[in-house]
Amino acid sequence: MSKIFLFIFFISQTGFSQTPKNTWEFVRTSGQKLTFRNQKSFNTRLFDLKFVAVLGTVKNPYFLVTGRSCNNCDENEAVRIFGLNDSKIPLDSLNRYLYPGTLRDYRNDKILTISKMVYGKCIKGNTNDFVIWIQEDIDDYGKKEKSIFMIEITKNGLSERKLNIKNAEYIKVLSLINPYCKELKGLELDTEP
Repeated sequence: MSKIFLFIFFISQTGFSQTPKNTWEFVRTSGQKLTFRNQKSFNTRLFDLKFVAVLGTVKNPYFLVTGRSCNNCDENEAVRIFGLNDSKIPLDSLNRYLYPGTLRDYRNDKILTISKMVYGKCIKGNTNDFVIWIQEDIDDYGKKEKSIFMIEITKNGLSERKLNIKNAEYIKVLSLINPYCKELKGLELDTEP
């Protein structure tokens, strides 16, 4: 019995069973910061911060989060993707992406956009992580236009592409989206005044 206790004690003290120090395993949000098991934190400078996922690689991680750039304001929650060096760049210089769900015009309650967002290793046959919006925009006359907006996380950074339904690649990409991707649950939002 004492040998088992010593073995368990040895493993717990050496870190043998712990997460490696160089990984980006999410622990918690604290105010505007993300904290990770590797003892590192990242200041997003966002309010109402919610962690979604770590994408990319251990050496080149990207943090997929949602939040607002102002506190107690009319700004909608938005999706953001931060790289390690983005904490030094002003927030208004970084891309802010539409939160998935239904977006209505605050003046007349008309639906403007219906979207779904998936993320992870989403394209069959491709090992990179993606964030993909599948959306339908509705103009003032009720005409609908379907599109896919995709962000690929590569070793060189983020690569963005938008495909509309008229683009032959739209159908191909739609057929390649892995049904096992993770989805960010959508919200009912109004346009910002």
